[in-house]
Amino acid sequence: RAVAESRFKFLRSSLKKVAKQQANRLREALICGRSWPYARWRVLFLEHPLLSILGQGLIWQRYDADGKAQASFRISEDRSLIDA
Repeated sequence: RAVAESRFKFLRSSLKKVAKQQANRLREALICGRSWPYARWRVLFLEHPLLSILGQGLIWQRYDADGKAQASFRISEDRSLIDA
């Protein structure tokens, strides 16, 4: 039992560090105006267990080929996309 508790504490600590690093990377990407094709965005943010949680706190926009905003949406808790 002690080994399991120790392992859990280590994993929890590691997850906190990774979450902080990923939040910083996401913040920097958004500040720089980074965009992703939908297929890549889906893998990075909608399907990823950690980044989908970070992405839930944001309002996202979809753009057409000319760079015009088409829709605003957010990621729900069940990872569906909701109009915003």
